[in-house]
Amino acid sequence: MKATLTGILSLELSELAMLQVRRLRTQLPSNARPIPDTGTHITLMKLSKQDRLLLAPDAIEKIEWPEVMLEDRIQRVRRELAPNPQVQGYPREAWFVLINASGQITLREFRALLTQSVGITLSEQEIQRPFHVSIANLTGNPMASVGDIRWDDVVEEHEIDEFQEKEGMSG
Repeated sequence: MKATLTGILSLELSELAMLQVRRLRTQLPSNARPIPDTGTHITLMKLSKQDRLLLAPDAIEKIEWPEVMLEDRIQRVRRELAPNPQVQGYPREAWFVLINASGQITLREFRALLTQSVGITLSEQEIQRPFHVSIANLTGNPMASVGDIRWDDVVEEHEIDEFQEKEGMSG
């Protein structure tokens, strides 16, 4: 898997994970617009301009990132208000898939090693943010997704059937 450095440090999906995303997209409700394969990724961390200077893009590309697996269910999140007044396009809604539990641990450990080695300090909110893949939103534009997924956005497993029925998703 390959990492890319822009305003975020993101990780491309393996071919196996992309096949799973493509399959899950067929279960989306009619108002969801799939994010194209080229915009599908795992956000490892959001970075300030100062933090981006600490990371050498060529060094990032040489890291052998672990393969991770996705959970096999779609989650939905909606944000009514923008995180700050300069952010446009709210309310926002996105459909996402969590990285499985072992992948959450593995990516958290890799990210911690990387940030410690170059002196980046992440906020507690960033440290606690679950690793996920956004697969759809209301426009299909990756920039229109909800970027601040939190653990309290995650629907518990026993709620999935009710959630999918309500959203018109096949289970």
